[in-house]
Amino acid sequence: MSYGISQEIYPNTGRSLPGFVFYELGSNIGIKSHGQAFKIFIALLFLPLFLYPQHQNIKFEHLTVEDGLSSSRVNSILQDSKGFIWVAIGGGLNKYDGYTFTIYRNDPDDSCSLSNSDVVHIYEDPYARLWLSTLGGLNRFDPETENFTRYVYDPHDPASILFHK
Repeated sequence: MSYGISQEIYPNTGRSLPGFVFYELGSNIGIKSHGQAFKIFIALLFLPLFLYPQHQNIKFEHLTVEDGLSSSRVNSILQDSKGFIWVAIGGGLNKYDGYTFTIYRNDPDDSCSLSNSDVVHIYEDPYARLWLSTLGGLNRFDPETENFTRYVYDPHDPASILFHK
């Protein structure tokens, strides 16, 4: 749809009428008064200001070791689909529920713990499972059981995860 503005001319005189005509091209609908055209022009001029989204007040908290974070050396942060904040740290995986931290670390006696406490990256897959890369391999966290499945490189097992130097 296109619009135009023109001056109207008195028939058979060549003299222009006071004001402008605002019209839709291809239509005989028009606005014949200068006041109406000016009001529409001003409305169209300021319309983007009313359509622009309003800024929300965002609350931001700084969380530190004093708040329960296991270390101040953060490698990666993720907010999962349930709203939990996951922090990958050199001292383990930290889950923040908005109130407290739960810390997951490697336990050499528990094969369902992290393969290594040095967590580097966090990724959430479409099934809401977390994937973690650590200095000791790849880990998948199951939020239902709160257990980790380890995928580590074994040079004697050709079916193990590949190792890249």
